[in-house]
Amino acid sequence: MIKKRKKRDGSLRGLSALFDGFDLKRGVVFTLIFSGAAVVAWGVLSLMKEPVVPITWQSCLVEQDDGSTYPVMEEVPAGVYALPVSLVGGGPGQIVSAEITSPFLVQKEEVKLREFKKYADYVMDLPDSADKERLLVRLGVSWKKGDKGSSAVNAVSWEGARDYAHWLGQRTGCSYDIPSYDEWLATVSFLQSRDKSELNGAIAPSGPLKNLLWGVREWSRTWCASGYYLLGRDDLTTNSHEDSAVCMPPMFSVAGFRLVLNPAQQYQIN
Repeated sequence: MIKKRKKRDGSLRGLSALFDGFDLKRGVVFTLIFSGAAVVAWGVLSLMKEPVVPITWQSCLVEQDDGSTYPVMEEVPAGVYALPVSLVGGGPGQIVSAEITSPFLVQKEEVKLREFKKYADYVMDLPDSADKERLLVRLGVSWKKGDKGSSAVNAVSWEGARDYAHWLGQRTGCSYDIPSYDEWLATVSFLQSRDKSELNGAIAPSGPLKNLLWGVREWSRTWCASGYYLLGRDDLTTNSHEDSAVCMPPMFSVAGFRLVLNPAQQYQIN
């Protein structure tokens, strides 16, 4: 009887060890399964994240089949930019800054009369309709003001400037708009730093920076109390100390403008 009990006790210990081993193996298997599932879940979540939009604006900088060429543009990297507030309205000694979250392109010069005329001709050639009448009202007649086709357009309403951007976007497949206040500020700051220009008059700016600050007041798409900001300085109507931004109503004011292109966002044209 004693021998049989020992044998049975030994069998129980062996069975227990077997199950203990099984529990250990099962734990390892479960751990591996859980880890694998976690990796798969992480991969699925990674795929669900909004992808980083590649900078593909090179396709918007080539000559078209009809011989037309897209606007010549300057790349402005993402970053935090700062300028003396006197350049955008305000007292001396203060700094205004803008944070740009994705790089964008800005046109090196204002839109020229010869380029804007292509849009005006397009509107004129539209079949008679309420939409044509609306575009004609927004286009106005002052846009023709200027010396010659190579001059910058300087008498366009805010609506007319954005209509042009929308029209060019439809023709080219590129999402153009007019600059925001922050994009204009960032462009001036970036070019000033890159070209080592002094905005206090010690070293006169040249090239795209000079074109931004001097020449023609330009529309922005940034809203202000009574309309939208006009940026830069108009050589014909202001002196060298009047470089600040001004707020103007969109329909009853005219100015020049340039285009921006940001592949990371689709501008909303109203």
